[in-house]
Amino acid sequence: MMADKKDVKEAKSEDKAGDGPKIGFPRKFKLGTPKSSVSEMLMGAAGQGTSLASPQMQSSSMAPPQAPSADYAPTSFTVEPEPVEEQVTDPLTEAMRRHRAGEFDAALSLYRLAMAQRPDDANLLMMAGIANSQKGTHGEALQLLRRAAELAPDTVQILTNLGTALQGAGQLDEALTTYERAQQLTPGDPDLSFNLGFVLRRLGRLEEAAAALQKAVDLRPTYAETYLHLGVTLEGLGRKDEAAAAYRRLLELAPQHSEAQQRLQALSGS
Repeated sequence: MMADKKDVKEAKSEDKAGDGPKIGFPRKFKLGTPKSSVSEMLMGAAGQGTSLASPQMQSSSMAPPQAPSADYAPTSFTVEPEPVEEQVTDPLTEAMRRHRAGEFDAALSLYRLAMAQRPDDANLLMMAGIANSQKGTHGEALQLLRRAAELAPDTVQILTNLGTALQGAGQLDEALTTYERAQQLTPGDPDLSFNLGFVLRRLGRLEEAAAALQKAVDLRPTYAETYLHLGVTLEGLGRKDEAAAAYRRLLELAPQHSEAQQRLQALSGS
């Protein structure tokens, strides 16, 4: 089976100081397209003379602040681009463009303008919360995302992003319950199964983590990184043969994956 290029591209690892290699975790935020009423509101504000210009900002990196210390801590955020139908001149489109480019201060200035006039728009609150989390202002991020979840309690995208932000803030128990709520609404989402497995493993609940990661593999067999997390979890349970099989499958998808190579070699010599 040919692996999905996007899935294999994300199969990266990162070595950290310590006793052996550490695996990274590609946490994903999912940006939604804002409601048309929000765009209309912003365009109206521009027509009334309200300044929508973003302040000049210093260059920023897409890399998030260091996550709380823990084995196999998440190492990166990824904002998944989605098609935006609005014209380039639409200020909210510009906010989302700045956001995806990692220009969080500039994006937040536009999001705040929108939220001042429409404070109960759950989608806007979600996007501003994501930007704050990526910027490292976790308190404001969680406040915005929790408010979005209150306004739209059955919106999977908001719940998923809240769970991801909670992970970034080190609040794993709440992240777990948030992901579980989202999975109840969409049980066939492989990303949610993956995130659940990751959080469960960090909480030391390895049997449950292995089950969640196996479900993620079953739902999306070409996502290479899932096999790494599954293998590490199975190693923790002493199920070395199954762990080795997971690493071999990963290497079929991503032959140059150094983490899987090291772990498989270590198992072969044990």
